[in-house]
This record gives sequence, structure tokens and C-alpha cells, in this order.
Amino acid sequence: MISFRSSFILFCAWLNLAPFTDVVAQHLDLSKNPWPAIRKMRLQKLLPEAMQRAKVEAWAVICRENNNDPLAAHVGGENARGAAAFLFTLKNGRLESLALSPSGEATALKDAGLHDRVIVLGRGSNLWETLAQTLRETNPQKIALNSSNLSVADGLSYTQRLVLEKALGAELTARLVPSEELVVEWLSVKLPEEVEILRQAAALTVQLELEAYKTIVPDKTKDSDVARFLKKRIAELGVEDAWAPEQNPNVSPVLIAAIPTPPRK
Repeated sequence: MISFRSSFILFCAWLNLAPFTDVVAQHLDLSKNPWPAIRKMRLQKLLPEAMQRAKVEAWAVICRENNNDPLAAHVGGENARGAAAFLFTLKNGRLESLALSPSGEATALKDAGLHDRVIVLGRGSNLWETLAQTLRETNPQKIALNSSNLSVADGLSYTQRLVLEKALGAELTARLVPSEELVVEWLSVKLPEEVEILRQAAALTVQLELEAYKTIVPDKTKDSDVARFLKKRIAELGVEDAWAPEQNPNVSPVLIAAIPTPPRK
């Protein structure tokens, strides 16, 4: 019911739930959103291991405005406007990350400190040729691309793929593989910090369900009444839905009156 993927709201302080474990406190400032630190740890610690298990030496993620890659927020591309590329290469067990970004977003990417290098694409620069040249220099044997049957690993459009293959040429294009196995290997493993947050999210979900049960009057309460109650409580607590808000709870939105969201604390 509750999602902490994008913002990881620190609701434990607000709701007097169990405190974070010591390991979380060591890595995270509890007064701030922990997602940036967790994302960085996931890239540095878990991605190299996932790439080794998937037997790929490079992973390229293309991000852009209005039709972004499903994993954009996981690699730092959630604010992409013009097309940007995020390239991860594995050499001798060490991950190197590179962002190829238009100048408008490059400064913010540098400030975030998520990537080893940020290359600024000036006006008139060709993202695809720059990415292709970088891959020629690093010379990976297998290049994972978000173009597969798995929706979360299928962010590259058909036209983008055609342009990329043209820039890569036949030799590098032959090294492209779907990123599906890599993405599954990476996302399926959670850091201890994430596990703790998931535990607390589950505890909060149980709490809200018990609150909702107490409002039910037999032969009177409708599904939409329960849905409205839960929507109101989620808004009051300042947390987020785990999936599409109009389907959480799974009651037709037509039956649920709009509930104004109170200001965040």
C-alpha cells in the first residue's frame, strides 16, 4: 500500500514506530531523505555484483523528458530534459559510472556526486556518437541495454535503438544484449537499509488496515467508504502509494470523492 521507492519518507519519527537500526543511522542523516544515499550504495555495492552474475561488462541507460526510462530514478536520470545517457562499465570488479548530459542538467548531476564522471554535451553535440565513442574506448564485450521483454528493463524506444545501432556500427551492435537479467539481479537484492524501511512500511500498512477495519459497519459500509478512509490517512501521514494511486485501494476512482491533500509537515 505504501511506497518508499522514490522518497523513502522517514515516517518512523512521525508515527513513533520502531527506530531505524544502527546500520541505517551510520549511513543516513535521519533528518533528510535517505534515498540519495541508498541509491549511491546500490550502484556502488550491488550493481557490480549484479553485472558479474549477469555476465555483462557495460550497461547503458538512456533517459529523456516525457518518455523516461523506467529506471531513470535509480541511475540519476529522473530530471533529464534532453536525451542523456548513463553508462556503467565493470573493469576488474570495479564499477565506473559516466553520465553524458546536456548542459542544463549537468551541473545538478555533478553536484549530486552519484557518478564518477559527468560529460557535458554542448549545444549541437551528438549524444549517440559520444556514447558510441566511449564504448569503443572502453571496449566491453557485452553491453546491456534496456530493450527487453521485461517492462522495467524496456525503456529504449525503437527509434532510439535504431539511432544507437547506427552510431555503434555493426561490431559494437553485435555486443548488445537485453538488460533483463542484469536488472532482475540488481533490483531483487536489497540493502539492509532498504529492508528496514520495507519492514516499517509493512508495519504502517498493517496499522492503516486495522484502523480501516474499525470503521466498518456491517451491511452499511461500502468499499468506497474504506477506500476514502485509507486515501485520507495516507494523505495525512504524508506517505505515498506503492503503485498507481487510482488503483490503491483497488476501487474504481469514480466511486471515491477527491480528497484534498493536507500540507506536508
